[in-house]
Amino acid sequence: MSDLVTHGAVPLVARRPRPGTAERSLGAMLTAPLAIVALWTERHRQRCALADIAERNDHLLADIGRTREEAWREAARPFWAPAVGVFLMRGKHVDRT
Repeated sequence: MSDLVTHGAVPLVARRPRPGTAERSLGAMLTAPLAIVALWTERHRQRCALADIAERNDHLLADIGRTREEAWREAARPFWAPAVGVFLMRGKHVDRT
């Protein structure tokens, strides 16, 4: 098999896939959904813990520098939604809700 392919009168160099490219692509296709599920699971766990803190531990909310309202707002977000507002920017109050 030739490494040279022609298109009309213009020769084009055929590019062979690098060794392992297909395997890496297949691996990425299989692991990407698992990584998303792991991220969603972790967000759910964190938001449940935050709801628990907001419900009973004012001193812990003070330790993390957040109000009860901010904690409830973040805990109520669905697991697929990334953090926003004050929980996204640590140390800076930026409310984007």
